[in-house]
Amino acid sequence: MKNIQPIGRNVLVKVAKNEKTTESGIVIPDTASEEKSQEGLIVAVGDSGKINEKIKKGVSIIYKKYSGSEIEIGGEEHVILDAKEDILAIIE
Repeated sequence: MKNIQPIGRNVLVKVAKNEKTTESGIVIPDTASEEKSQEGLIVAVGDSGKINEKIKKGVSIIYKKYSGSEIEIGGEEHVILDAKEDILAIIE
């Protein structure tokens, strides 16, 4: 895996999968849905000091639907977001 360190107030977020299971147990992968995920896990935080004490590595978040820059790392979807503008909520 590449070592990516965001700069400034940016954060690197691993996008959560949107797989759904029907009542009969059939798994519908996120690629079958046209809805973009808005949830993810912060995997790296920029170097601009404390943006918010709750925004740190390992925290699950909800972010704006069409924000950030999408990248693929190790076959998994990630997005680089502006921590101050794009993060809407923290999932506890």
